[in-house]
Amino acid sequence: MIRFPRLNSYNLGNEDLEINQSSFDLLNRIPLATLKMLRLFMLVLLAAYVPFVFSGCTGRDVISVAEGWSPLAVEDAIVYVATKDSKILALDSNSLERDQRNPPIWEFTSTKEDNLGSVFGPPAIGGEFIYVAGSLEKEITGQVIALKKDRPSNSQLQPEEWKQSVSGGVIGGPVFYEGIVIVTTDVGKIYCFDGQTGEKIWSYETEGVKKTNGKVKPIWSTPVVEDGVVYVGSMDQSFYALSLGAEVSDSERLLWKFKTNGAVVGKALLVEDLVIFGSFDRNLYALDKTKGGKLVWTFQSDNLIWAAPVSNGETVYAASSDGKVYAMPLDRLSGDEIYWVQDLLEPVFSDPILTSEGLVIATNKGTVSLVDQVDGSVDVIPISTEDDIRAPVMSLRLGESPLVVFSDLDGVIRAVDVKRWRVIWTMQSRGDT
Repeated sequence: MIRFPRLNSYNLGNEDLEINQSSFDLLNRIPLATLKMLRLFMLVLLAAYVPFVFSGCTGRDVISVAEGWSPLAVEDAIVYVATKDSKILALDSNSLERDQRNPPIWEFTSTKEDNLGSVFGPPAIGGEFIYVAGSLEKEITGQVIALKKDRPSNSQLQPEEWKQSVSGGVIGGPVFYEGIVIVTTDVGKIYCFDGQTGEKIWSYETEGVKKTNGKVKPIWSTPVVEDGVVYVGSMDQSFYALSLGAEVSDSERLLWKFKTNGAVVGKALLVEDLVIFGSFDRNLYALDKTKGGKLVWTFQSDNLIWAAPVSNGETVYAASSDGKVYAMPLDRLSGDEIYWVQDLLEPVFSDPILTSEGLVIATNKGTVSLVDQVDGSVDVIPISTEDDIRAPVMSLRLGESPLVVFSDLDGVIRAVDVKRWRVIWTMQSRGDT
């Protein structure tokens, strides 16, 4: 259910609603009954315009009603997927290409004791384990599970596998970095665990933990890590750079923080000395991570930015929630012209991916397009699925014929040969496999 107070409580951006004195004068002349009808119309309009952001995906509603996004991660030809019926599957892409009826390499079904709940972020892949984090339904808690890559197919955690509970549900994906696992939660906390044992190394509370009007500011973003620094955005409208060190005190852990005018929920891009991320204030920000998060440039899109930007080292590509895709120089200055803009006409919340054949972008309406990196043209017929796509698009294999893999909200996984632009295998991950 959509409520105006909920929108205001998150303060998604300072440009979401423009009101001036003439607006109030007009409102004073409108009968109360008409105002009620206008309010109802606006609610319907908001639900249709940004269905994902403002219908069933606001704070606790995500945990209580959503079933997850069937996110996946890829290593070599192995696809790991978290299904909407609380299963983790390991799939062999090569065997599925030969026969789509082939069973998974292994299957883990979480039990009541090891319940994952709803999984939204992609699994993280380590040396021996994969790490999956979820949000337990109807509870204000999350669960992190480490599964061996060569495990048997059963529903029991093996002796070396582990689980950890965290305060708050987990919306972003976990991250594995040099033997540790970083997890963010929707009560504004960041956790760091030993990837081998599951022992908690440290936790950090962002400003979003401080309650505003009785509500904490969640973290929905998947963090990124480089050179011992964790970079992550928050719904408290800030972007954080945190030290990964185990011996660092809480007061020293925050290296720097950058304030925006809207929630930051997407994954950041690290390229050269820049960290680039989008915000609900409609801006794309580029900060110099070597100079304490100093602002280098900004770009304002026509709508809020959720999906992570991507770059080929020279050009930055970013998609907004109204379906527009923008290409701009990496070394641009604020106000510089962009290369091109392409309107896909459908909201984009899934992280796109760059391949040698072009930019692959999936929309919230289940359309997957191949966009030319140079001019933004869509020269092939987009692939249409039967359900929305919100989980990131993943690279399956790069070479003469690059492949990408993605899943829709119904749990259907598709592998696409990008060069020939055709689906080479499809698998329903839900139910019996």
